[in-house]
Amino acid sequence: MLPPLSPAEEKLLLEFADPEAPADRGRNLAASSLKALLANAEFHGVLPIMLRKLRERGDADLPDDAALQQKLAELRDQATIATG
Repeated sequence: MLPPLSPAEEKLLLEFADPEAPADRGRNLAASSLKALLANAEFHGVLPIMLRKLRERGDADLPDDAALQQKLAELRDQATIATG
């Protein structure tokens, strides 16, 4: 089951999914919110664009959470393998 998103997180997911939207949205997110967004992005098929936008922003703005960093690394590796 997908983690639930608040209305603000749902809007943020839509912005992450929009290739034309700027990548600087969603700064200062809690690790739990970002994990929920990643799970929902993967389910809805917009994970690649979300990962690209997070990479553009840089990891310095991400929460200092080891589990989140590991999950991001795994998802990025999977995306690299999938696209070649």
